[in-house]
Amino acid sequence: MPVALENFTPARAGRDFLYVAGGLPLGIAWFTFLVTALSVGLSLAIVTIGIPVLAVTLLIWRWGANTERQRAYSRALATRFTYTPQIVVDGAAQEVGSKRDEVEGLIAKATAKRADAPEIAVVDGRVRVGAGASAAPASVWVAYFRKSVANDVPRGENAGRRLATTNAVRELRLLGGWDGEPVELALGSAPPAGCDGGAILVQRPGPGAILAARVFDAAR
Repeated sequence: MPVALENFTPARAGRDFLYVAGGLPLGIAWFTFLVTALSVGLSLAIVTIGIPVLAVTLLIWRWGANTERQRAYSRALATRFTYTPQIVVDGAAQEVGSKRDEVEGLIAKATAKRADAPEIAVVDGRVRVGAGASAAPASVWVAYFRKSVANDVPRGENAGRRLATTNAVRELRLLGGWDGEPVELALGSAPPAGCDGGAILVQRPGPGAILAARVFDAAR
């Protein structure tokens, strides 16, 4: 039986319908904004002012993509709303980021399921994902991050403090697909400036479960 049918329930079908119906006007608004902003930026690039317009547009585009990813997890995990700090473990469970014991408990449960995970190796700018027990399709991602970032907090309950953020992701890039058979994929272009770490994720489509993961040193 297809995985989609195995996970089917009337309640989930209802949530999925509301998610898609509610996202339609938002998608139209995003499409209209991006087409307009990119057209204006490209047409004005010849007189220099278009360059900052394009730069701001791309930043907003990235922010929107990250927000949509969190919304997709919220729908899949049946949470009532999106929030921060949120930690999603294994693509299948979530917890408030400040609840250390609960988060470590979720990680321990996810680790116990890794007996059939495919092996991942990163060698000479290429990613090798070995064979796995499942033939269901999955995506291979690379997440580039900075291992430590210090931030001055201007407002809120931590206003005036300088806090450290660990493993701050700067880019999430799709490398290709995996169907249970060994595959080799190129990492592609260099990591974003300042990134010194990377993580390979083999994940079910959409906000699905993480089948395997591996951290590597991205400093070049």
